[in-house]
Amino acid sequence: MKKTCSCLFLLALAVAGVISITAVGDGAPATPRGTPEDIASRALAALKENRIADFTKEMHPEALQSLKKRLLEVVDAAEEKGRAAETLKIFKGVSEPGQLRAMDDTEFFTAFFEGMLALQPRVRDAFKDMALDVVGHVREGDDVVHVVYRGTTSVGNVKISKMSVMSLKADGESWRMLLTGDIEGMAAMMKLQFGARE
Repeated sequence: MKKTCSCLFLLALAVAGVISITAVGDGAPATPRGTPEDIASRALAALKENRIADFTKEMHPEALQSLKKRLLEVVDAAEEKGRAAETLKIFKGVSEPGQLRAMDDTEFFTAFFEGMLALQPRVRDAFKDMALDVVGHVREGDDVVHVVYRGTTSVGNVKISKMSVMSLKADGESWRMLLTGDIEGMAAMMKLQFGARE
């Protein structure tokens, strides 16, 4: 039981860090308002309270656009093979590919993320009792920061703590989250599974 809970805790932190690995743009952006820690704290609170639409609002527009493009390629490839239903299971409230194509980037990400958490309810529930504390940030160039945060939970009498990183990029006068390598890797695996073209 302890091993299962520990694995769920780690998986939950991977989901919380939904969040990297995007090309840094050229040019000097305006100095963002609010600290990266403010944005990360707001996003983590939304995730803990299962407010996925609010969590999505903290995502960088480029990240949302990139994920939608990649996953629609997967859906298109699956649809060509008569397997669209397999991919639609990961999107909450979506019954046919046309619905996905009609969504804007924010709606698409929300349906995706809510769908993923619905498929893994124990991961979603793991956040409820988890303490998420933002520690600080490290800069990478002029417009990317990496926020370090700690997730802590108890399994019986044992306290488990893990450090994670959330990457953010400047977006006008604010900071917004980027996708993690975990999400990027999942999209790449799905593309291979359904034979989507690069």
